[in-house]
Amino acid sequence: FSPDGERIVTASYDNTAKVWDAATGEELLTLAGHTQHVNSAAFSPDGQRIVTASSDNTAKVWNAQSGAELLTLSGHGCDDFGNCWVNSAAFSPDGERIVTASSDKTAKVWNAQSGTELLTLSGHRAEVNSAAFSADGERIVTASFDNTAKVWDAQSGTQLFTLSGHTDPIWSAAFSSDGERIVTASWDQTAKVWNAQSGTQLLTLSGHGVQVSSAAFSPDGERIVAASSDNTAKVWDATTGAELFTLVGHSQPILSASFSPDGQRIVTASADATARVWPMPDPLLAVALARVQRDPPDFTPEEKARYGIGE
Repeated sequence: FSPDGERIVTASYDNTAKVWDAATGEELLTLAGHTQHVNSAAFSPDGQRIVTASSDNTAKVWNAQSGAELLTLSGHGCDDFGNCWVNSAAFSPDGERIVTASSDKTAKVWNAQSGTELLTLSGHRAEVNSAAFSADGERIVTASFDNTAKVWDAQSGTQLFTLSGHTDPIWSAAFSSDGERIVTASWDQTAKVWNAQSGTQLLTLSGHGVQVSSAAFSPDGERIVAASSDNTAKVWDATTGAELFTLVGHSQPILSASFSPDGQRIVTASADATARVWPMPDPLLAVALARVQRDPPDFTPEEKARYGIGE
C-alpha cells in the first residue's frame, strides 16, 4: 500500500511492477525497465517514489505519479552458484536511504537521492532474502537462507545480534511499528516473533503446515499477517499467538501479505498472477470465527450475546 492507502504496488515475474487504485482495482501505471523478474516493490514514506528489486541484479527508483525511472542501483555481486539478483528493496522512514537484499549474501544501504552506495552489511553465510529498516531508521533487519535473521546498526553497519531458532531458510523479517519486536517467516512452516532489543524469541506461529513466505505486523502492532505456500494467509494475535482467521481464495501459493496503513485491509500477492485486497473483519467476529472452526465450537458469553448464538 501507499502511505495514504489509496494505491497498491505489485511486483511480478513479468519483469514489471504495477500501480493500482486500492479502492477500485484500476491499473494506474506499469513500471517497465527491468530485464528480469521483479521481486519486490515498495513506496517511499511520502508516496512520491517507488523502489523495485529485480533478478537483473539491480534496484530501481521510479516516480510514483508518472512512472518515470529516476535511478538504478547497481553494485551487488553473485552467489557461489552464479545467481546475481536483488531480492528486496525498501526505503528508510525518512526516505533518504534504501536498503537492498541480495543473493550475494549481503545487504547494501544507498543514498535514495543520488544512488551512492553507503554501506555493505556482510555476515550472512547464504543469500539474503529481505531487508527492512526499523521505524526510527536506526536499525536494519535482514533475513537469510542461512536460517537466521540479523539486526544491524543502520548508520555504521555494525552487526548487533543474530536471531537463531528457525530450522530452514527465512524469507522475510520486519519490525513492529514501535521497533520493539521483529517477525520472521520461514520455510520451516512457522513465523516467529522476537524481542528486537535482546533477540529473545517470544512466539512461534504454527498453523500453515507448509512454507511461510512473508509475515508483517499491523500498524498498531496487535496482529500479524503471514502468507503461505498452502494458498492462504493467516492473521494472528501478535501478543498471544492465537490464530484469528484465514484468508482463502487464491489458487496458488501466496508470496506476500501486508496491512493497509489504517490496518483495515490486507493485500496478498500470489503465484496465481493476482493480488487480492481483503477487508479486516470485526475483531470480535474474527475470534468467534476461529472458535467456531474448532470441534466442538467454543464461544465466549460475550460472543454469544453479540451474535445471538443460542437464542
